[in-house]
Amino acid sequence: MELTDEEKRVILERRKAKEQAEKRELDTRHLLNTAFRFLYWLDENGAGATFSTFCDDFEYEAKEGEDRSRLYKNVMEVIGVARGLTR
Repeated sequence: MELTDEEKRVILERRKAKEQAEKRELDTRHLLNTAFRFLYWLDENGAGATFSTFCDDFEYEAKEGEDRSRLYKNVMEVIGVARGLTR
C-alpha cells in the first residue's frame, strides 16, 4: 500500500512540527540554564548586570546563529520575572 500525496504531506508537517517543538524545548532549557548561571555569577562576583559584563566578564559565547544581545535581553527578563515571583 502506497501513501497518497496528502498522507505524505500530513506526515511531513507533523515531523516538522515535532522538530520545531523539540528545538523550542532545547532553547527554553538553554535560556533557563544561562539565566541561572549568570545570576549566580553576578552574585559571586559582585558585578552589575550589563551586556558588556555578560559578554566580556561572564564570557558568554553565543551558539552558532545565536544573537547574544537578544539572549542577554531574554536572560534579564527571566531573572526579573523570577525576582517578581519571589517577592
